[in-house]
Amino acid sequence: MTYLNYSRLNIAATLFNFFDNMLTEPQIDFVVDLANKKLDLPVLGEKPERAIIKFAIKKVDFVLDQELPPEWKGFLNTTSDGIVPGGEDDFNTVIMGMTTFVNKKVNLPIVGEEMEHLVFEEILRCIFEALKKGNALGQ
Repeated sequence: MTYLNYSRLNIAATLFNFFDNMLTEPQIDFVVDLANKKLDLPVLGEKPERAIIKFAIKKVDFVLDQELPPEWKGFLNTTSDGIVPGGEDDFNTVIMGMTTFVNKKVNLPIVGEEMEHLVFEEILRCIFEALKKGNALGQ
């Protein structure tokens, strides 16, 4: 019989890496501010609206961390590297495809499916804009 020997430090490091997604807390707050300027969730006041947007960003962050190449994480923090879309049509095609993909994986409380799609689209637009070469998130 084989036993795995994991120290508490190894387990803690594994858990830390599991929960360490693409975006930092300051980047999440930056995307909340950007998305909140363009989104209006009906019936909700400003504070609950921001909470739903932040919740959505964290869900999107988790999905992107699982689905995008690991090298792309660095693109959020530097202007010297990044993706170079073929044009705005290509960029919009990627955003819409990712929006549909994320929308199938994540549900948001309170908002309907149509509004959920708009929330994800705006969040992804902010994040993917930062992934472009020459841009960085929150800078």
